[in-house]
Amino acid sequence: MSRKLTPFFATHGDLVAIAREVMEVRPVDFVQGGLFAEPRLAALHDIDDLRPFDTYLIVDHGVPVNFRAVPQRAGGQMYAVDQANNPHTIALQAGGGYLISS
Repeated sequence: MSRKLTPFFATHGDLVAIAREVMEVRPVDFVQGGLFAEPRLAALHDIDDLRPFDTYLIVDHGVPVNFRAVPQRAGGQMYAVDQANNPHTIALQAGGGYLISS
């Protein structure tokens, strides 16, 4: 599967403003992606809660998002919410910054 990555610089405020503009034109949901202990989906209800370093799948409102079981070497399984079972999504991974004081 081909993957296109487009890095860009934006502040948290920039991302929130862009997301709001997109949502005015096209109703979309932001679903938290990642690897979880339980099969669950967590939609972002308030775009201001967009957290740095988390991955979100952007999907048209009302379109189902699937998770997949991922067997673990030590036994059991985890559940992934990612683009492998959701090719109709866009993945957004917001970065962040740290202030280092001396």
